[in-house]
Amino acid sequence: MNQKSKFIFALLCLFTYSSWAQYHVVVSVVDSATGEHLEAAGVRCDFMKKAALTSKEGFAAFDMPAGTYYFSVLYVGYTPQKIEVKFPGTDTVLVKLVSALTEVEAVVISSTRNNSRLENSAVKVEVLGHEELDEENGIKPGNVSSLLGDISSIQLQQTSATSGNTVVRIQGLDGRYTQILRDGLPQFDGLSGNFGILQVAPLDLKQIEIIKGSASVLYGGDAIAGVINFISKSPSRKPVRSITINQSTLGESNLNAFVSARNKKYGYTCFAGITNQMACDVNHGGFSDVTKMKSVNVHPRFFYYPNPKASLVFGYTLSAENREGGDMQVLKGKTDTLHQYYEQNKTLKQSVDFIYNQKWRNQYQVCVKASAGVNRFAQSHADYQFQATQFTSYAEVSCLRTYKKASALLGLSSKSNQLITPYANADNQLSQASNTLGGFAQYNWEPSNTIHIVGGLRVDRHARYGWFVLPDVAMIWKFHKCWYLRSGMGSGYKTPTLLQGSYSPNDINRIQNKAKAEYAKGAHLEINYQKSINKDLSVLVNESFFSTHITHPVLDSFDGVQKVIYNERRGIQTSGFDTYIRIAGYDAELYLGYTYTYAQRLYDAVSPAMRLTPKHRLAATAMYEFDEHWRIGLESSFMGQQYLPDGRKSKAYWFYAMMLERKWKKIRVVLNAENLANIKQSNYEQTVLPPFSHPVFRPIWAPLEGRVINLSLVWNL
Repeated sequence: MNQKSKFIFALLCLFTYSSWAQYHVVVSVVDSATGEHLEAAGVRCDFMKKAALTSKEGFAAFDMPAGTYYFSVLYVGYTPQKIEVKFPGTDTVLVKLVSALTEVEAVVISSTRNNSRLENSAVKVEVLGHEELDEENGIKPGNVSSLLGDISSIQLQQTSATSGNTVVRIQGLDGRYTQILRDGLPQFDGLSGNFGILQVAPLDLKQIEIIKGSASVLYGGDAIAGVINFISKSPSRKPVRSITINQSTLGESNLNAFVSARNKKYGYTCFAGITNQMACDVNHGGFSDVTKMKSVNVHPRFFYYPNPKASLVFGYTLSAENREGGDMQVLKGKTDTLHQYYEQNKTLKQSVDFIYNQKWRNQYQVCVKASAGVNRFAQSHADYQFQATQFTSYAEVSCLRTYKKASALLGLSSKSNQLITPYANADNQLSQASNTLGGFAQYNWEPSNTIHIVGGLRVDRHARYGWFVLPDVAMIWKFHKCWYLRSGMGSGYKTPTLLQGSYSPNDINRIQNKAKAEYAKGAHLEINYQKSINKDLSVLVNESFFSTHITHPVLDSFDGVQKVIYNERRGIQTSGFDTYIRIAGYDAELYLGYTYTYAQRLYDAVSPAMRLTPKHRLAATAMYEFDEHWRIGLESSFMGQQYLPDGRKSKAYWFYAMMLERKWKKIRVVLNAENLANIKQSNYEQTVLPPFSHPVFRPIWAPLEGRVINLSLVWNL
């Protein structure tokens, strides 16, 4: 045999040996939430026709020849997973299966800043994901107000019968204590609720993240009651084109469109929406119960991916809105000595933002983000006019360092807000500037698969009100496969602002020189049980307790000329609990929730109960899918009695709704009916009091619009 033949023979022998050599691998299967080993999980390699069940310790062993293979891992009540294994080179593979019960929650949340999954977060975050937003796009495509109102311990309070403005109240606290963000950026500061930030369309959102209770370490002092973070959609490799058309029986028309696409280097998303609402006098009292409104919203975003570990996003937001309400005769252009009251609100919001993310060495992630906005708003009444312009800016740089069982976050931020009115002068302080520099740190430690602990500290320097030191701590303990406990404590502050109420010249505020910022401390405790009965049925029970105390609350009083901002000596205390139950299976879902809120104004010894805050709220939702084409949903809720500003108690009432959906391949039609029982505040009391040329409006504690039916069409091109 010559040398060439010997060489070929040696190669053939080597190839034969390597192809028949067996390599040993152990597949370990655990629960992604608890880290508990799963016994009798199925592990299968279809190519080699090998399969095994995991042992009591959660292990399955295989001997395989060299090559790359795909293994399927299955377990009853869990989402199946497929993994890739290369031989040689792999000795042990860890597979974390996600419970089918929490599959919709197996998302990465951005509001905690540590890229944690919802099921592992020590900070309690509630996420409204794609499914909820897609459903809301058919039910209420113009905004997300009703969707947020369905969340336990969140109350949407309408502040004006004529303008329709709404604020978000969390855990019984006033709307000004809630921080509202867009992609983690506080663009609208303290005026967001009163001027329609909730007019964000669900078609433009990937998810909504809600933190109840203080989150001031990461987002500044305004987040006393909680944070609502609207996360915009990002482009995918598959182009998306969607149109939503909606019409309601009360004259609301919506036309929304969304497009997105990307390639390796570039991408874009763009949302555009138009809403037109007719003025309606539902109770035939002569005044509008539903405000006449026209709005336009545009939100384009451009994405650049210089490399696989970096991204740069530029965004622009335009929101223009005109609301008119009041005497229906005036709105029809028939003004006389009796019919002359009207109210008009015009807002124009524009903002730009950018977000840059860069990963480095798979251990560091640097984020730089900034935004700047200008909000112009004008309010006209029959006897006065008011205008103001608000300039806001925010900038932040942060660095996240990840370790095997921990992560550390450090960051710096700068926030400014300037309010200017035409009436500005040095005597009544009708212009206000606010500048805050802050630094924050957060450490996330996982001593075991069942315990996660987060500690944070924020230090702010406000140009007028000085230094603020805000610590917080949170933890989650998964002490059983079906049980976990989550708890935390935090703090926050809120500085006085000129516009703290309505906006007439008589209501322009003067801040006392000795006025100081409010300071708050809060705590929460949560116990959770979740169980997969079988592959089709699962149960979740959540019981959470909360408490917040605010010292030196900022109030206002009228001195005969203008409002004066001052501090009360005694504080505000809110506490309560949420009970939440979800049962899912056999193409049906059932949600039950009860919220008890005990909110007290400690500074009012005679009548301490918080106004317009129900102690008892109950909600139930049921959904059933007949097949892949038809789905029906039923909803009911109970609103308990509320103390009104004059000391009276409101009536308790039930609210009912129903939805029917028909799906085709690219088209979805939704028929939705809200307030089936036709509950209206005017059923119980007169909502507008004379004289009608200068009317007095009662506080709003129940729906004004009554029964509403809408039909929408969603077309995915």
